[in-house]
Parts: sequence; C-alpha cells; structure tokens
Amino acid sequence: MGNVRGMTIGVAALLCVLADPAMAQRGRVTSAQEIASVLTVRDVRVEGDVVRATLVNHAPRRLADVRLLIRHAWLWNNERNPGTDNPGRTDTYVLPAEIPAGGTYNLEYKIVPPLPRRSDGRFVTTVEVISFTEVGF
Repeated sequence: MGNVRGMTIGVAALLCVLADPAMAQRGRVTSAQEIASVLTVRDVRVEGDVVRATLVNHAPRRLADVRLLIRHAWLWNNERNPGTDNPGRTDTYVLPAEIPAGGTYNLEYKIVPPLPRRSDGRFVTTVEVISFTEVGF
C-alpha cells in the first residue's frame, strides 16, 4: 500500500511539472558555475560611497529580479593582531530593472550607511549574483 501511495504522489508531481514546465524551474538551486554561465559581474570598483560594476546577461532571455550580494570585507593592517571591532558587512540589493537578453546593466549602488573611514585596515568590496529569474520560458 505504501509503494502505491508513494508512486501516486510521484506521478501526480510529475504531471504537475509536465503541465507547467516553468514550475520545474521555480526555486531551482543552481551552482555558482551555472549562475556565471547566465549572468556575470565584471569591473567592480568603489568610487567614494558608490559601488559600480557591469552585469552581463549571457542568456537568450531577459533577466528579472536580479538579487546581488555586495560584500564589504574588512582586512586588518595587522592580521596577526586584529582588532575587536570588525566593520565589515554584507548588503543585498535587487536591481530595479530587467537585463535584456544578451545585454548589460551598469550597476551604481550607493553604500548606505557609508563605510567608516579608518586607518587600521581597508575594505575589499565584491559583488556576486544570488538569484535571478529568466523571463520567457
């Protein structure tokens, strides 16, 4: 009886996926390599309190709901004896616009609140893609 029930649930789930192929894609976990094959971040730089970068869409479909992780890692001048007040932080940001198929998006992210100005180390800022939605499946 348990096998029949499990098989019925499995067949029902398969029918749902076949009926709505986009359902199979929603919430799909992908690797960093898969994400990078669709959307890459290049030319990351910090100018004052603004992070700038170029996002490149390699997909044949437009991308929406692009969510980024903007990491401000703090590197101490003396890593052997670091301080206790690490000002590093991570921000998330959702692009306000879609990226066209094969197109680019010029990111200009205002750091709010600004990173503190300190003499005991420096920030290294990186930008990575957390998620996105391909539009037009």
